[in-house]
Amino acid sequence: MPQNEIAWTPCWPSCTWRPEDLAIFVNQYLAPQFEKDSINTEIWVGTVNYPNPDYVRTFFKQKGSRQSVKGVGVQWTGMKVLPAIHKEYPDYCYMQTENMCGNAENDWSSLENTWKAIVHCFNNGVSSYMYWNMVLNETCKSWWDWAQNTLVIVDRNTGQVRYTDEYYLMKHLSHFVQPGSRLLKVSDDKNTLAFRSHDGKIVVVVYNPEEEERPCSFKAGDKNVCVTLKGKSINTLVF
Repeated sequence: MPQNEIAWTPCWPSCTWRPEDLAIFVNQYLAPQFEKDSINTEIWVGTVNYPNPDYVRTFFKQKGSRQSVKGVGVQWTGMKVLPAIHKEYPDYCYMQTENMCGNAENDWSSLENTWKAIVHCFNNGVSSYMYWNMVLNETCKSWWDWAQNTLVIVDRNTGQVRYTDEYYLMKHLSHFVQPGSRLLKVSDDKNTLAFRSHDGKIVVVVYNPEEEERPCSFKAGDKNVCVTLKGKSINTLVF
């Protein structure tokens, strides 16, 4: 992806692009140079952080765009374009390139926000989802003083390591849902994700958003399972 966050001017060196200009750069310069130098690397549109689908539409309308790129990478508000763009351009790959950074809450509310984003993205065509800060120190701050969320917090003074709630959410997915898995349709597409793995197993990741325990029934093929989900919990079942 040629440029991170193409529609934002932050407080550090950056470069915003109109979709027409990005298409000129990719189609007339970047893609031809890759071919000339025999660089076997895919070019994707992104990273798109603009919530209006017209940005991606305008890029694809430019001459040569459809042949030059293989996919679209979105992050933050760019996730809002997925329902429309994935439907209109189903032959391309899609990726969520950066989870929302948060403000160092590092609590269950962060997990809930990320879960909702993951469900939205997978149900609208993405094949991979990237978390942003894997490890931060005890301040959780960037060099410009923004305290953000992370999966692991390491206290430099005591050596203590803390695994946040989001660490376990990402572990449920990255441990059980292996490369080559395929998303399956589910009856509850807000609280459940299901995948068929390359070895034929079905992996179901289910969230109970309620404070109380609740019974839940699953049917996959000829398998029927009834379980009790603890309140406010993420669970993985493997069939």
